[in-house]
Amino acid sequence: ENVTIGVQYNMTAGSLAEAKKMFDDRNAKIEAYAKEQGIPNLKAKNQNYNINAMPQSRGADGAPTGFTYRVTGSGSYAMDSAEAAFKFAEFLSSQNIQVNLQSSMYRTGNCNN
Repeated sequence: ENVTIGVQYNMTAGSLAEAKKMFDDRNAKIEAYAKEQGIPNLKAKNQNYNINAMPQSRGADGAPTGFTYRVTGSGSYAMDSAEAAFKFAEFLSSQNIQVNLQSSMYRTGNCNN
């Protein structure tokens, strides 16, 4: 059985460095939550993010006077227990983290037994 938990991010930061830190902190928080909840075998599969600089306002010459940084992204974590993944997904939701859960199983040989 293979189970994947996906998380989505949508955050706003005041600087490019703060945006990157927010993403890294959120991933570390998820891994810390897994340890707190006694979740075995949580493995990061992939992580990606986009940081977009959006002008806050413009000066008389039309040039941006400052920026807000929008961070969007996602990550996925592999687990080997659907039951543990379901409980962890519920916990992450209770922490206001956008989460999705995907489970798949592949059997070889005669499946009629």
